[in-house]
Amino acid sequence: MSTPMSLLRKLSPLLWIVLSLVAAGCGPLREPDKTLDFTKILPETKRPQEVQLLDADGDGKDEWIVFYRFDLVEGATGRQFSPIGAAVYNEDHGDPPVVFPYELHPPDRTYLGEQNCVAEVRDLITTNAGLELLVRNFAEEDLVVDLGVFHWYDHDQDDLSKNPSDEQQGYECLGFFHGSGGITFAESKVIVKERTEERSQLSVKKVYDVREGSYFQPGGKELRPPVETSIEFTFGVPENVAQSPYPEKVVLAFYLALGQNNPLAQTYLSEASGLKDLVGSDSFGTAASGDQIQKVLVKRIVYMPDREKEEKHEPIQITVSVASVTSAGEDPPRDVTWEVVWELPREGVAKPGWKLHRIVTPSS
Repeated sequence: MSTPMSLLRKLSPLLWIVLSLVAAGCGPLREPDKTLDFTKILPETKRPQEVQLLDADGDGKDEWIVFYRFDLVEGATGRQFSPIGAAVYNEDHGDPPVVFPYELHPPDRTYLGEQNCVAEVRDLITTNAGLELLVRNFAEEDLVVDLGVFHWYDHDQDDLSKNPSDEQQGYECLGFFHGSGGITFAESKVIVKERTEERSQLSVKKVYDVREGSYFQPGGKELRPPVETSIEFTFGVPENVAQSPYPEKVVLAFYLALGQNNPLAQTYLSEASGLKDLVGSDSFGTAASGDQIQKVLVKRIVYMPDREKEEKHEPIQITVSVASVTSAGEDPPRDVTWEVVWELPREGVAKPGWKLHRIVTPSS
């Protein structure tokens, strides 16, 4: 079955002629012209969206990165959800140079997103020579929901006398990620959040890391298992989380702070509990002692929504499965059930709010 770009290549010999003449007539292109009209190149079924200039292969010259939509959907959406493909047009091979399109697509699919794709180069995988070409798909202004990681290869070893070939040069996909709750980076780690279908705007967070130069398992189609999995707030801990109408949020906030910001963790415990002074020494239901806890991963949170009790600020029970992380690594998770109470303002308590009061049923 032909991919959109392989079909594009068959239908667009004009690209080879027009852009090759530009290169031959003016010498090697050091500053590619972003104003080149790709609408004259692409077939009617492809609509160009954006042309970016980036040094995608590390040769010191910019390439054209052309994003286009296909399987077009007309109407009120304005083609907003039509898939977006991309190719890098490079003129570094052949004598005179020939501009050649190298496809960018993950394994088993030919598109990179549906909303707004943007390319950048970054040294994401420091063990690989050169930089990676990243394509991020933004669903909102700062919310990345798709990420493709590509790396240039050249089996001709920069022999520019040979004509370009898909088999000899191209952009290998080293990872592709989707996360409805957002995708971020931490050095070589890719952090993916997938939103859950519940009221507290939570996500399952998965952290992926590189092994042997790729995020994929051998074979290059399946991601390696995440190195860390937990539940977190999709958009960060809310301001004044204790005043939320949803008491489960303060339980999650407590464990996210425990070991990383113990003074903050103390504020989520009730004054009457007598537990505040134990932060830093008590396990709080985890497998590690408090002085060993570096952070806590919440693996599961279980609650029974009861609007009437919550509005009346009656005590609520919430169960979490928590895994402590120490210098020795991640401990097995344990289930802990908390009684959460609504604490009224008084001396030492500036605002009312939900607070963790006592552990009801810790696991053994």
